[in-house]
Amino acid sequence: MNPCFAVFRKKVFFLSLFLCGMPGLLKAQQKADSIKHSPLFELSFGQNLLFISKSRQTTLLKNLDLVVPTTAVLFFAVFRPEKKWKLPVFFNLPTESTQFLQPDGTVRYQRSTPSFGSGIEFQLLKFDIREKIKFDMEAGPLLAFVTDFRKEFVPAPLIATRMRIRSDENFVMYLGGSYTIGLDAFGLFYGTGFNF
Repeated sequence: MNPCFAVFRKKVFFLSLFLCGMPGLLKAQQKADSIKHSPLFELSFGQNLLFISKSRQTTLLKNLDLVVPTTAVLFFAVFRPEKKWKLPVFFNLPTESTQFLQPDGTVRYQRSTPSFGSGIEFQLLKFDIREKIKFDMEAGPLLAFVTDFRKEFVPAPLIATRMRIRSDENFVMYLGGSYTIGLDAFGLFYGTGFNF
C-alpha cells in the first residue's frame, strides 16, 4: 500500500469521526449558552440632587438666604453576592457650587465637596411588569464620606432606597432617595446602567 494513501486514509478517518461528533458538541454548547446566569455586577452613571441640611437652612433662613439644591454626577457600582442583598459603592462629584440666593437678589457661591461611600442594600420587593421587564425596590444603610481630598474626611451615615426597572437582565433604570442622618440632608438620585 502506498504510504501517502495510508496517511490520507488516517486523516479522512479522524476527520469523519470529528464531523460525526460535531452535532453533539454543538448541541451541548447551545444548551450551555441557553442556561441563564445571574449578573453579579451593576455599573451605572447618574445624577444626584443634594439638598442642604436642615440645621444650615435654619441658620440661613435667619439671614433670609434661599438655598438652591446642588447637582452632582453619580458613579454607582453594585456587587451582588446573593439575590436578596447587594454591596453598593458610590461616588458623587458635584458639577456646580452650592448657591445661596440672598435677600438683595444676588447669588453667593460656596465650594461643593465630593462624597463617596458604601454599605449594604436589601431587596424589599420584586415583580414582573412584562415578560422581560422587571421591577424591584431595595433599601439599606450606607456610610458616606464627605471630603475635600486635602485634610477632611467627614463620615456621614445615611439610609438610601432605590426603585429599579430592568430589561432583559441587562439594562437598568433607577430612581432613588437618601437621607443623611449626621448632616440632616436629603438627596434625590437617578440614572441608567448595565448588569454584567
